[in-house]
Amino acid sequence: MTLFVTILAAIAPIASALVLVLLLQLFPAGFMTSQVREHTGSTRQVPQIGGIATTAAILLGLALAQSAGVSQDGGLPILMAGILATWILGMFDDLTHPGALPKLIVQLAITGAVSWWFYHQQLPLMVLPFVVIVLVWFMNMVNFMDGMDMMGPVGLGIPLGISGAILIYNAPESSAGIMALLAAGALLGFLPINLPPARAYLGDNGSLVLGLVSGITALELFLRVSPAAAILPFGYYLADSLSTLVRRAIAGENIFRAHTSHAYQMARKNGMRESWVMAHVGPVGIILGGMAWFAPRMSPLWAGLFVLAGLVLCGLLVLRLRGKIRFHNRHA
Repeated sequence: MTLFVTILAAIAPIASALVLVLLLQLFPAGFMTSQVREHTGSTRQVPQIGGIATTAAILLGLALAQSAGVSQDGGLPILMAGILATWILGMFDDLTHPGALPKLIVQLAITGAVSWWFYHQQLPLMVLPFVVIVLVWFMNMVNFMDGMDMMGPVGLGIPLGISGAILIYNAPESSAGIMALLAAGALLGFLPINLPPARAYLGDNGSLVLGLVSGITALELFLRVSPAAAILPFGYYLADSLSTLVRRAIAGENIFRAHTSHAYQMARKNGMRESWVMAHVGPVGIILGGMAWFAPRMSPLWAGLFVLAGLVLCGLLVLRLRGKIRFHNRHA
C-alpha cells in the first residue's frame, strides 16, 4: 500500500499541473475570471480554474486507489461523491454568485450526507450534527483563507501533506490519508501557476473542495490518532480565522459578510509582499506538522503541552502578520 500511495502522491502534482496548463490553453480569455471581491482584495481578473485541476487530480488518484483496492475502510466512494458534489457547488458559486444562504443550505446537505455515510456506524447519532458543523466550518474557513497568491499551496498544502502522512502511518485503514496526500500533491502542482502575480486562482470550486478534504482529514486524525494531531497541522488557519471572527464580532461587524481583515490580508495591506507572508506561514506550518507527528507518541500531558505551544506559536504568527510584532522598522 505504501508504495502505491507514494506513486499516487507523485502523480498528483503532475496531473494537476498538466490539467491546469491545458485549461489555460483551451478556455477563452475572460472565462471564469474572478470578480473584484472584498474577501480577496484582488484588483485583477484572474481565471478561477485552479480548482478544476486540483479536484481532477484528487478524484483521479482516489479512483486509481479504489480500483487497486488499497482502501481498507471502504470510504473512497463516499469521499469521491462528497468531493464531486462540493466541486459542483463551487462551480455554481463561481459562475452565478448565489447568496450565502443557498450556499450554506447545500453545504449542510453535502456534509450531512458525508457525515452519515462515513460516520453513522462509528459515532453516536447525537454526535453527527457536530461533525457537520466541523465540516462546514472547514469548508468556509479554507474558502476565506484563500485570498492571497500561494496561500493554498503553502498555507494548506503543507498541513494536508503532513496530516496525510500521519494518517497513513498511524491509521492506514483510513481512506482520508490517501485523500489528504493527493490534495497536497495537487496543490503542489498548482503552485507554479499560483506564484505572484498568479495566472490562476483556486476559485470557490477549489477552496470549498479543499475545505471538505481538510475537515474530513482533521476529523479522522481526531478519531483515529489523537486530538493533538488533528489540531496542530491546521493551527494557523484556525488561529487566523477564529481570531478574525472574534475581532469582527466585537467590532459589531456582520460576520457573514465578505471582508479583508484576516491577519495575512492585513500584512498585505501594510505593504508586505506575498513572499514575506509565506516566509512566515510556511515554516510555522512545518513546525506544527512536526509537532503533530510526534504528539501521538506522547502522554496526554505532553501532547496537551504541544497543543498549547502550537497555539502560542500561531498566536504570535497572527500578531506578526497584523504588524503587532516587529523586528525591523520596515519589510518589503
